[in-house]
Amino acid sequence: MRTFILVLILVISSTAYGETVTITASQDNTIYTEGGQNSNGAGTNIFTGRNQGEESRRALVAFKDLSAIPSDATIESVKLHLRLNKKSAGSVASSMALHRLTSDWGEGTSNAPGQEGSGTIASEGDATWTFSFYSDTNWNTPGGDFASSASGQTNIDEPGEYTVGSTASMVSDVQGWLDNPNSNFGWIIIGDENNWTARRFFSRESSLDTNRPRLEIEFSGGTTGGGFSLDPGHNGNWWAGASRNGEGVQIEVSNNGSGGLVLVATMYSYNPDGQPIFLLAVGQIVDGEAVVDVYIYEGPMWGPGYDPADWVETQWGTGLFTASSCDAISMVLTPNPTFVSEGYSALSSELVRLTDSAIPCPLN
Repeated sequence: MRTFILVLILVISSTAYGETVTITASQDNTIYTEGGQNSNGAGTNIFTGRNQGEESRRALVAFKDLSAIPSDATIESVKLHLRLNKKSAGSVASSMALHRLTSDWGEGTSNAPGQEGSGTIASEGDATWTFSFYSDTNWNTPGGDFASSASGQTNIDEPGEYTVGSTASMVSDVQGWLDNPNSNFGWIIIGDENNWTARRFFSRESSLDTNRPRLEIEFSGGTTGGGFSLDPGHNGNWWAGASRNGEGVQIEVSNNGSGGLVLVATMYSYNPDGQPIFLLAVGQIVDGEAVVDVYIYEGPMWGPGYDPADWVETQWGTGLFTASSCDAISMVLTPNPTFVSEGYSALSSELVRLTDSAIPCPLN
């Protein structure tokens, strides 16, 4: 099963540095030592530390969509906000540390029962103690591939809101992810694994936005929207990149008849069962970016008796297209609750141009 990525981005204020954005985690998971194959990709909690049975658990969290930040901005400050919701009676106060992950990893559909503390058997694409993507890709080192030096840390004890304050290493991590999105694998959160310190935090699946892992980023400089507006110079065929090989997008930007521009994009992708689908995204371009409605088309196969009238159009969700250059478009498509219940999650790609447009880019 392919796992797509859901993100929530809020531009919340201006600061002395210029701007502040708060980004909700795009994926998170917990890996457990017991068995090496347990996970909790769709659970409402993530865990750190060591339990009374002397088994460790480590939380993985990533913020892969940084499109709210201009691609040429300078990161000035980074804070990670987590809400701790449970500690075991008898467990001791401790510290937990963030380490930059050096390998990609997955969030599947595993959903641990009860309190979720021991996880459950991984689904395809989940991260576990043994696998970065169950059951095809192992970590180079069991327990995760990460930088040996901690990027940040904080002390934790009773339930409540905790913030890992900004450090030079956290700033460097996020700057690196902004400059090279293909290196953005997030952090692994490791508690004290020498004592009984297990803690439970809300995951991004929490029903309340304010409970979910959030990254607060202050930045300066850069040009909003990456300095580019979507225009007819972006027309043509685009590739979703090596990590999403086999998917592509055809984009057309044209006059909407009222002096503005409209974007129409046809996306070739896969459903949760791995079967091909195509999506159509349509929306007006305002302030250089396109906010779109996304439709899925389902119908009969070509062959005898084929009737195009049998095809059904259903709104799949919504999306956003932004451009950072003539050869780079960011696309985030988010399914509505009906399609989420069918196993879809958001689709996020940094598109790469395959064909040149007959119209100069930028047009103006």
